[in-house]
Amino acid sequence: DETDETDETDETDGTDDTDDTDDTDDTGTPTDASGCRSEPRAADADRIVLANLPYEDAGNDWAILTLSADGTLSDTGASVRAGRTYLNPGVFTPDGSLGIAPLDDGTISIVAVQDDGSVEIVEAGFTSGFYAESVAIHPSGERVYIVDRNWEENGGGLYVLDIDCTTGIPTVPTDLPLDRLGRLVSAKLPAAALPVPGRPDRLVLIAGPTPGDVRLIDTTSGTVLDTLDAFMDDDAWLTTGAITPSGELVLLTDTSAWSTSANALAAVRLSGDTLTLAGIDELYDGVSIGISPDSTTAIVSSGYGDDILRLSLDADAADAVSLEGSLSSSEDPPQIPGGIVTVQRGSLAGFSLVAEVYGLRSIQLGPHGDALDQGLTGGRLVNPAGLLVQP
Repeated sequence: DETDETDETDETDGTDDTDDTDDTDDTGTPTDASGCRSEPRAADADRIVLANLPYEDAGNDWAILTLSADGTLSDTGASVRAGRTYLNPGVFTPDGSLGIAPLDDGTISIVAVQDDGSVEIVEAGFTSGFYAESVAIHPSGERVYIVDRNWEENGGGLYVLDIDCTTGIPTVPTDLPLDRLGRLVSAKLPAAALPVPGRPDRLVLIAGPTPGDVRLIDTTSGTVLDTLDAFMDDDAWLTTGAITPSGELVLLTDTSAWSTSANALAAVRLSGDTLTLAGIDELYDGVSIGISPDSTTAIVSSGYGDDILRLSLDADAADAVSLEGSLSSSEDPPQIPGGIVTVQRGSLAGFSLVAEVYGLRSIQLGPHGDALDQGLTGGRLVNPAGLLVQP
């Protein structure tokens, strides 16, 4: 199994989370963003950052760091033994209380951040039968999506877990039309699940090649609403994907080593429930994508290209992506950059962390393809893998 891989808001989301009796469809599935873990933290509170250290001991330790509102990244020296991962970032619930990460062995780990900033294990090595490649969170914070990157007949597809509001313990939903393997959607070699911002009942699944690289899913039923074959290549290897906070553009990469076509990044426009191609650019080994809160800038880790590329985004243009060039690094240039996480709120909106060989690189995303390299944080963070940052 080969692996290479929100709208900017105020401190609250404007919803009343005290009564969610009308927040579900008649199956009980959440259809809006309110929920027990949906209320955002203070936008400029210190954030917990977790970085897996896969080459220390058995690789189970995650370094616990703090990220202050001025962009200072500090290592607390503490760790949590949540399991070994490799590339794909994990996710936090919208309130920042729980972090969820896919592990190398196909399971997931769930950790809880306490009021004092300490981190505790809720579940380590959980699976309902899936082999996790990547994870995504429903905006209610009560449901997590798991992508199993297998062939369809071997369990490949989209799985769903409910997260208990009190304990954080995951369970298999009883209100969804899951198949006998527990999937909401079956798919061949899927790479990523992307909840559509502002549309809690919609999710984009990056999978393929049949019936298409990109699929728009109704998460209340598992219905595939539209599909698009972005790369038009049966030998494409879909590696990662991201969706703009505006919900208008989906970016995905092909890093195939055996296709006759060059590696590339595709942009897909999402309008209502319709997907249309919005451009393809040659881009080598794109393994992770970060997008700015204003939806006009993206950065892409080119792993084996030893590069971080800047993209300008315009959802209204016929060709929605413009490759602006490499990140300008005043000191150490990128070396095998990997996973990217990006802050979407507060004074740090647009601040991104990239896992690299010698540590975590800090980058501030600006508008229209601008990005400022702010240097590396090293120390024990040599060869970090999976990343999580509180929203």
